Amino acid sequence: MSLHDSTFDSIRPTNELGHGSITLKLQQAATGNEDAQQVLFVAVMDELKASARRILKQFPRVKSLDADMLVNDIYETLLGILISKQFENREHFFAIACKNFRWTLLDIVNEKTIETEPLIGDHDSEDARQDEFENEEFYRFALKYLDDIDPELAMIVDRHLVLGMSYTEISEQTGMARSTVHERFNKATQLLKKLFTD
Repeated sequence: MSLHDSTFDSIRPTNELGHGSITLKLQQAATGNEDAQQVLFVAVMDELKASARRILKQFPRVKSLDADMLVNDIYETLLGILISKQFENREHFFAIACKNFRWTLLDIVNEKTIETEPLIGDHDSEDARQDEFENEEFYRFALKYLDDIDPELAMIVDRHLVLGMSYTEISEQTGMARSTVHERFNKATQLLKKLFTD
């Protein structure tokens, strides 16, 4: 099975410095101001919508015509879950948001009746077709089993891929060295790949 080391590259945030909005709003929300907490909530939900678009691109059998509908379904489901929950702190909020995001997206990809189209044109090689299929299956696996690896590793994957935070932002929020964050992200993805291929 040929999964490339760059499997996750296409769903990482495009700007390594990050948009900064979640980090800034975290600082403002830390004051306990209710308006700042609401702004943080909106920023996280906006980032989850952007993440849904990035991740759905890894499921090429989902027609692009359906992307907006699927993103809206994910958003509405998450909104209902998050509004109804009480959060102990922002770490709890992030954890619940990311976990429910992954499960909601996975449910929609797996269970919704989705129009499909050929993954690759007839002119493409069988090897390319197989790689495309393997990558899609790996994304399904990673969404489902991320919670089964070390929670600290899973947290870094969630923040980087789901919340769109850069390694620098994660470092600032967790107190870990940036190099440690990067190393643990790579360790998590390699562990998921090993679990997938075993």
